[in-house]
Amino acid sequence: AATAPVRADDVQVFLVAGQSNCDGRGPASGLTGPLAKWAKPQDDVSITYSCSKLRGPVLTSGGFKPLQPGWSVAPGKSRPTELPSGTFGPEVSFGRSMAD
Repeated sequence: AATAPVRADDVQVFLVAGQSNCDGRGPASGLTGPLAKWAKPQDDVSITYSCSKLRGPVLTSGGFKPLQPGWSVAPGKSRPTELPSGTFGPEVSFGRSMAD
């Protein structure tokens, strides 16, 4: 039996862009104690990542994924070489705030 695809009548999309203001540099391994809640995937918040061809080969997350640390550039690098990168930025709390 075939089922119809799920469709939302209204979807809010937030584009967060910027060279350094929107790309975190914190090591995900530091998300401990009261910050540990940000280390877990947030299944009700989706994120997709794309790095332009202007800075080298296109790097993408391959579509929308649950929000979690790893969509940031690792310290000392101009861009991630693979995803997840092991770092985090403001996206982990921004996504939660927007979902709530």
